[in-house]
Amino acid sequence: MNSNDEFIIRKSGNYVPSYWGDFFISSFDLNSNSWTDERVNELKEEIKKILLSLSHDDPLQEMNLIDAIQRLGLGYHFEEQIDAALKRIHDLSVDDNLYFFALRFRLLRQGGYNVPSDGFKNFKDEDGKFKEDLSGDARGLLSMYEAAYHAFRGEEILDEAIAFARAHLKLLVNQVNASLARDIELALEKPMRRAMVRIRARQYISVYEIDEQRNDVLLELAKLDYNSLQRLHQRELRDLSVWWKESGLAQKLSFARDRIVECYFWILGTYHEPQYSRGRIMMTKVIKLTTLLDDIYDVYGTFENWGHSLTQSKGGTWGP
Repeated sequence: MNSNDEFIIRKSGNYVPSYWGDFFISSFDLNSNSWTDERVNELKEEIKKILLSLSHDDPLQEMNLIDAIQRLGLGYHFEEQIDAALKRIHDLSVDDNLYFFALRFRLLRQGGYNVPSDGFKNFKDEDGKFKEDLSGDARGLLSMYEAAYHAFRGEEILDEAIAFARAHLKLLVNQVNASLARDIELALEKPMRRAMVRIRARQYISVYEIDEQRNDVLLELAKLDYNSLQRLHQRELRDLSVWWKESGLAQKLSFARDRIVECYFWILGTYHEPQYSRGRIMMTKVIKLTTLLDDIYDVYGTFENWGHSLTQSKGGTWGP
């Protein structure tokens, strides 16, 4: 022990124990359900047929269905169909309807298309302000509000669109039907662009099921798929919790954060699809071990220790 260690003050974060404990190890029946898997496959085929039929005659309904699919967290099931649809949507002529134009704009930017934002100028008056007759179009304003969050740096017109839409949506939220009102509330709280996919999918299921224009096949698929994917995520958390508990590091390094569930939640926000299961598990372990290193340095690698080592170094070399 260095005789000068008594002058080094080590600070701990005083982290509380994990809130979850063994919750994910012993609390669930996580076996897959063969009936559910079969039903999901049946519903997927029905939705593919609907998408194919809409591709020929009704671009707005096709866009609405694609939007619902993505917002319900089902996009990974229909990647080929959505890619093909976006190519067709990209070739559509620009519509002067705000809802149509903004929905098309958002879907394309979500899909990686660099569509220009200049078209929003068509909804401005001669003074360069958004037209006041748009103030009562709740669906159009909501569509523009969500679309504008896909702005690139320097697209001031989209910043203006956000401010204009937000101000009027706050006034309209109590004047529309329950489904649209809840959709507006969610958007004002956190737009889709900034929301976690799985959390927003669960929220949107509740919105979509009270929408009079909902597709019941899609709604059933969304509920079954959400529960199925949730079971997969819970199985991953169970395996990670067992790994962490068996490592014994929570007891050996009691000053560090015991946060395996939170580390998993972090990477779940990046990719949630079932095909990335192994990646989620691996990255959670990496994040957890990195967190441990951070906590070790916070406690044992203090500035006082570092400065003291420098001043006590001999022969031009740094001390331990």
